[in-house]
Amino acid sequence: MKHKAAFVGLATWDLIYVVDRLPSIDEKIVASDAAMNAGGPATNAAVTFSHLGGEAVLLSAVGSGAMARAISDDLRSHHVRLHDIAPTSDFRPPVSSAFLTAGSASRALVSLNASKVAETALWNREEILEGCELLLVDGHYMDAAIRAARWASAAGIPVVLDGGSWKEGTEELLEFCDMVIASSRFHPPGCSGKSHSVEYLTGAGIRRIAITDGAEPIVVRDENGGALVATYRSRGIDTTGAGDVFHGAFCYYFLEGCDFRQALSEAARVAAVKCDHLGARSWFTAV
Repeated sequence: MKHKAAFVGLATWDLIYVVDRLPSIDEKIVASDAAMNAGGPATNAAVTFSHLGGEAVLLSAVGSGAMARAISDDLRSHHVRLHDIAPTSDFRPPVSSAFLTAGSASRALVSLNASKVAETALWNREEILEGCELLLVDGHYMDAAIRAARWASAAGIPVVLDGGSWKEGTEELLEFCDMVIASSRFHPPGCSGKSHSVEYLTGAGIRRIAITDGAEPIVVRDENGGALVATYRSRGIDTTGAGDVFHGAFCYYFLEGCDFRQALSEAARVAAVKCDHLGARSWFTAV
């Protein structure tokens, strides 16, 4: 039987271009390669979870229009069940663009994310979560994330926070989280580094904490104390979305029976494979 998990958060339409260099003002350049797909932290995590063999449910704001149809079609092709929480039928999903410099790991990103709609995308349909064994929230639609996390916590379903950055409402969301997997850019109030963030989260009652930092070892604190979990080497062709893939893989391997540290290690392995491929989907043939 497949493990089932729910993912609440951002859905975008992602455009990725490979260029020799970034363009100057008013300059037009031609990309040497490109990729496009549905993206966003929760979205890429859900697709990864589904690809590895799980049953994924995504709650996000998609709305209508050409981009919405592209996102829906992409999710359908990867067997992710979408529940649209867009408040109005004329909602348009945000677009994200990445420019990768060929032959290096450098990149530039431009994204609207959820900045224009975060306060209006609400959700209160708890029945969608029934049967789920785990919930991941990325905090981009904070009202929906808190409602879902509160319900899951009350139902005894583990809640994982993908902490890409500290957002308004994160403090309340943490009340319902069991695990936090955050990036080094996740800075709670008054915190300036990984150790400070770990101490803050521990004080907030989080029992399992991981702080990622690219190819650096993952800083971990769990019921067995502190530790470092090694990452895996990659060619660094495209790191865009690697953290999202990491979170989706973690959810899958955790439900498969790995303990916290083992699931982090397996997730790091999958994320390294993703970094060897352009875009968020072409790595599927390798895992």
